[in-house]
Amino acid sequence: MPFARRAIIVALALAVPPALIATSLLVLAHPPTTTAAYALPGFPEPRIALDDDERSRLAAVGIRAIQPWQPDGIAQMRAARRDDGRHAFTGEEVRHFQDVRTLVLLFLLAGVAGIGVISLSAVLIGDRALVRRGLMAGARTTVALFAVVGAVMLVGFDAFFDGFHELFFTADTWKLPPLGTVRNLYPDALWVLLGGSLVVLVLAQAIAIELVLRRHAPRRRRRDRYPAESIGSVEP
Repeated sequence: MPFARRAIIVALALAVPPALIATSLLVLAHPPTTTAAYALPGFPEPRIALDDDERSRLAAVGIRAIQPWQPDGIAQMRAARRDDGRHAFTGEEVRHFQDVRTLVLLFLLAGVAGIGVISLSAVLIGDRALVRRGLMAGARTTVALFAVVGAVMLVGFDAFFDGFHELFFTADTWKLPPLGTVRNLYPDALWVLLGGSLVVLVLAQAIAIELVLRRHAPRRRRRDRYPAESIGSVEP
């Protein structure tokens, strides 16, 4: 295979995973996610005095703080107050959420770059079969990668969670006090649910891409074999 064709396939294969991660983050990074989690039977109750309304209100503040499209998200988190008038979040908690916001932004930018590569390839490359092959490679790469991630989560979520944070956050800034506001708004059970949901969303998108590509590939080959002008023609 010529180098240029191989490079296109590799570029598309590398573009698909970040694009699917970004779209999944955009689905999950909203206040209704925590509201839905709190409503689940058996979801852990807070270990500090937080009623349901206050917990949902402060959880929404924290989620908006990590949304890069919310320019005053961190400022609102810093200014948030408990129902009794006390500051809701410590400076340590706000600094960690600033780090999380930066990480979310990087994942979204990587996703935008991936979508850009896919879009440009679809527009500029005339060989549809080559684009399809690259996208198929990307979908399969994503399935393999996230199947492994999902298996690691199932075997030992705590080890995965700690390893992820040690990789993306400096020192121990992510180790917040168990009786702090953040740990009671977003307990470990919530991260298990969100991590699993992210894996499922990414896998669902990747599998859908592969199924669509598989469905359309045979039709294309059949049209190539029987050109349109020959359909309906009758030999004299």
